[in-house]
Amino acid sequence: MAAVTAAVVGAAVAVAGTAYSVSESERAKKEAKKEKKKQEQNQAKLEQEAKAHADQEEANANRARQQARNTALRGSGQGKSSTILTTPLGVTGQATGAGKTLLGA
Repeated sequence: MAAVTAAVVGAAVAVAGTAYSVSESERAKKEAKKEKKKQEQNQAKLEQEAKAHADQEEANANRARQQARNTALRGSGQGKSSTILTTPLGVTGQATGAGKTLLGA
């Protein structure tokens, strides 16, 4: 009788151990899925922030190019303040420029 009881108890322990292992395995799978989802969300957030940063950098570069272009266009044809610009026919405009260099076109 004791041998039968020991066998039944041993079998019950084995089944309980297996059930516990299955339960732990399922819990671990759920935790892994949660962690994966969390990492995917973090990755998406980082990608979104990187794209926003790249867009801002591009906008800044475009703004700088436009400002440089505008500056070049405004200054176009005016020369330096120490230079009098001329045409093949002579000085354009009033030639008042003591100490200025005269350039011909």
